[in-house]
Amino acid sequence: MNTNRIRNSQFQLIASAALICSALLVSACSGSSDPGVDGSLTTVDDELSEPAPSDVMQDPLEQNDNDDVSEPAPADALPDPLVQNDTEIRFSITVPAIMSDTLQLRLVWGDENFPASWVGDEMWSASAVFPTDTQHSLVVTFSNDNGALILGTFETELRTGTNASETFEIEANQFETVLWDNDNDGVSNIDEQLAGTDPLVDADSLLEIVDFIIINSRSGISVTKDFESRLTDERPFFEEIVREPNFSFQPVEANDDVDIDADGNGTHTYAWDAGSTYYSRTGTRTRSANSISWEGVQGNFNGISFFHNEFINTVTVVDERTREFVEEIEGSLNGDYSKYWQISTRLTGILIEGTSMCEAVAGMGSMTFTSFNPNDADTVRTFSKAIDDQFWRVVTERDGVTSEHFARDLKMIYSDDLGNGLFICDFVDI
Repeated sequence: MNTNRIRNSQFQLIASAALICSALLVSACSGSSDPGVDGSLTTVDDELSEPAPSDVMQDPLEQNDNDDVSEPAPADALPDPLVQNDTEIRFSITVPAIMSDTLQLRLVWGDENFPASWVGDEMWSASAVFPTDTQHSLVVTFSNDNGALILGTFETELRTGTNASETFEIEANQFETVLWDNDNDGVSNIDEQLAGTDPLVDADSLLEIVDFIIINSRSGISVTKDFESRLTDERPFFEEIVREPNFSFQPVEANDDVDIDADGNGTHTYAWDAGSTYYSRTGTRTRSANSISWEGVQGNFNGISFFHNEFINTVTVVDERTREFVEEIEGSLNGDYSKYWQISTRLTGILIEGTSMCEAVAGMGSMTFTSFNPNDADTVRTFSKAIDDQFWRVVTERDGVTSEHFARDLKMIYSDDLGNGLFICDFVDI
């Protein structure tokens, strides 16, 4: 075999392959960068043109404004744990004094309803956590019978602050108790429980009603009947009369003397003396700008006991029809046993049209009797009437026992035929 011939064939094959590779390399380089005649890029092969933008891989770290992905909605804001959002309110409460094993105290603030705890005596306490800077009505209810009977309430507007804790104090006198009157008898629930009466039953409906109460039953004094009625409208007025005996009371002649000057000031004296018995009364009349006053003494001896009273009575003109009657009497009876009394009266009267008289439509008073007779108990009696009340309320305390009744009428003395608390209240001097 010809060795040189074989080698020449191999060399030719190698040379041909090299030429083919060179042609391919030259063709690839011109297709990507060889400029044409007009300076624009010339595409050698459509398959080798630049890819469309959608085919280009997006950098995941680069923001693409053309992305069709919307931003997520913000999550609900969570409370900042460093900001104070709640506050603890500590309540210190003093309630009205009352003894019971079933007392209860509850507080309501907005939707919060919670009890208070008894600390001791009248002291209670409570605490609750509320939102800061928030306002609601606070209602505190004090009750008995485990909440069945309300004794008092306290109400106010309470706005919380921004501190971690706050203190709120309530005093006993801040509780409204008068309005809580279940039986509508004019006495509050708590006052009835303190007095031992039933706040659910109107005890007034069970009380006796009598015809009248006599104010000055012990003294026997009536300024209207014994003094003012002796005067006429004449000023000055002077009169001396000798009264004939009246054996039911006056066994001998009596001197009845009146001396009133032009200003309405003066005296009136009535007296008789039968030796073993006597009687006298003397009063001094004083006029001011809008009132008439009588001050004086009364005394007698009935053969056994000495009887003595001192009095002062003032009627004041309040307005065209209204008058105020004020009277104080102190007296004593000394004989086998001694007795003492004090009588205080304050009345509001309304002038009766066409007369000089007023009718007592409201008022109050007290009568205190002290006796050294072992068979006669000490007594305290009070009477009262509001202008809208139908009757006079009479309360009597004797030997530690309290009783009540109503009276339709009011009299100054036993022999007072005027009745209904009538007194002279229209004066020529004023």
